[in-house]
Amino acid sequence: MPISDLVPGSTLGAPIPPDRADRASFWRQTLAEFDASKVSVRAFCHQRGFHEKRFYT
Repeated sequence: MPISDLVPGSTLGAPIPPDRADRASFWRQTLAEFDASKVSVRAFCHQRGFHEKRFYT
């Protein structure tokens, strides 16, 4: 599920799923979208509404 489906039209941040399998899927999708975006980690995180530190943990 694309992040945009979780938070349509919002940059306030997608909720990170609590379930381990869902969380893994969320981050796989997020990293694929980051790779396709060609922007910096800082800009990507700002657009998605989560703290840059979360990207690395």
